[in-house]
Amino acid sequence: ALTFLQEGIIQPSTSFPCSHGFIYGGLRVGCHGHGSPLPLIPAIATSCNAYFCWGLYRMFGDKKYGSPQNALTVWKDHMVSQGFGYKLGTDLPGEKRGFIPNAGVYDKAYRGSWNGLTVISISIGQGEVLSTPLQMANLAATIANRGYFVTPHIVKDVQDAELDSTYRERRYTS
Repeated sequence: ALTFLQEGIIQPSTSFPCSHGFIYGGLRVGCHGHGSPLPLIPAIATSCNAYFCWGLYRMFGDKKYGSPQNALTVWKDHMVSQGFGYKLGTDLPGEKRGFIPNAGVYDKAYRGSWNGLTVISISIGQGEVLSTPLQMANLAATIANRGYFVTPHIVKDVQDAELDSTYRERRYTS
């Protein structure tokens, strides 16, 4: 939703239909029962899969990007800026990186012939998208902070030493 808003794909009042899911041709991504159509805030409140599928479909079809590959690159860059796809750099041992696919992943898998419908599951954080519990908690902190996060850490301070700036600086999302 944040990416779609930032990119002008939707407005908070934009409504999309949900007939127990996103249905386009023979493709169906299921959803649970709730009112329809619905705008952004109720879509978030009800975790409406169809809403976010429609948003991604609209973004990948938008002519301003020129191709689904370019649209995916913009989408991926927004995801990475929010702390997904790479290690956050925490002081906790064993941090994993997660995964946000890029156009090359899909070009290889689909021999260059794919579109928003082919990869629609990424719109709801599924498919090839991998995130860690720490990345999800970090997203909640970013929303609470209204657009920035501080690299998650355990050590608050070290006696007679200054805490590494990595754990003090705000990292703003795109």
